[in-house]
Amino acid sequence: PKQPTDPQYTGDDCGCPVSKADCIHPTTGLECSGPSNGECICGACSCKQDHYGEFCDICQDCGPLNCTMYTDCVECMFKGKEDGKTWRECNCDVETIISSDERVDTSKLGRHKQCTPIPWNENCDIIFYLHYDDKGTTNQPDLKQILIDREPDCPTQPNIIAIVAGVIGGILGVGILLLIIWKIFTSIMDKREYTKFLEERSKAKWNTGLSPLYKEPTTKYTNPAYSGKLI
Repeated sequence: PKQPTDPQYTGDDCGCPVSKADCIHPTTGLECSGPSNGECICGACSCKQDHYGEFCDICQDCGPLNCTMYTDCVECMFKGKEDGKTWRECNCDVETIISSDERVDTSKLGRHKQCTPIPWNENCDIIFYLHYDDKGTTNQPDLKQILIDREPDCPTQPNIIAIVAGVIGGILGVGILLLIIWKIFTSIMDKREYTKFLEERSKAKWNTGLSPLYKEPTTKYTNPAYSGKLI
């Protein structure tokens, strides 16, 4: 650990060198390739957006990696892909290739950059990539190829039939589910009521004799003058 009194280091833990020698580009002599590229923090270059490299000397969107420089070339190649138009006929700066498959296989490119899509007809976009090598100096990356997807990137159209069928199926499904719930609920309630009825009936004490309100349908009269003898 550096001692707090060591004048060559600074920071809370005395871990940052005061010298900015490690941030000076060996070719240009500029600190982190200039203030627009980065700044020296704690003895190392901290690059600004779109810049990278040990001395922030490589720009993602500068020089050869400025995608807007190749818009005309890419559009020309895409329009002429069926006619076999060459990249030289389209005034492209480097070899420009239309992918043999629908999409470019970026896993085989190594260092590459996907550019902002170029608008095409019917809300579609042209997708293209810049294949390059890093030189690791103040020179900009070396652009090797421009690769273009054979097919445009178009938004998927919604399947109206599937959507309508899904909505109808969902409504029917909810209806059937509610019907099943209602049936289960009513069955439970009916069972409870029937059980309650049986319990009340078993507790009732019914009189098995005649009802006090019952009257026989015939009436008997006795004639006091009748002696039981026939005249």
